[in-house]
Amino acid sequence: TFHYSSLLIIPFLFFLFLKDKWTFLLFFLTAIFYPLGINEIIIKNISSISGIPLYEKIYTYGEGINAWVGFQLNFYLYSLFYSLLFLFMYFRFYKKEKLNFYILKIFLLLNSAYFIYGFGVYSNRYGIMAWSFLPFMQTIYFLPFLRNYLNDKNSTMIFLLILFLFGFFNYMIVLIPN
Repeated sequence: TFHYSSLLIIPFLFFLFLKDKWTFLLFFLTAIFYPLGINEIIIKNISSISGIPLYEKIYTYGEGINAWVGFQLNFYLYSLFYSLLFLFMYFRFYKKEKLNFYILKIFLLLNSAYFIYGFGVYSNRYGIMAWSFLPFMQTIYFLPFLRNYLNDKNSTMIFLLILFLFGFFNYMIVLIPN
């Protein structure tokens, strides 16, 4: 079934056509503003000025249900960790590969949407779009890395162990309640 929260991604699509620095700026500002509650204030003011009940629709969705309401530290850290990891990998290993950056841009924009709209009930419905993209991101970024930068079995095993531990602990962060 169609979920209306997916429509809220549309404004972020315009960033795909802008210079890369605007995507970075949006991502870092939304990542900083989200835990401070500033994104919620911005959406509330935009809703008030425009007359569009966006804030109310996000904030009161599933009213009376106390599941994943507002800022969730575990989801935030999970999203931030992978965003920063892929940013690091891109600038360290893949800077000349435009396709990798375009895919990274999509991932950062999906996370920005989560950071902006994540104040409401079931905030994970915004994060799931970026989180569902993770296996694709991991494949795009880690397979070439293993093939190009790790030449022996020991290095590959160490890298895979580190990757497993990061994945395991990040997954545990999502499961541990605030």
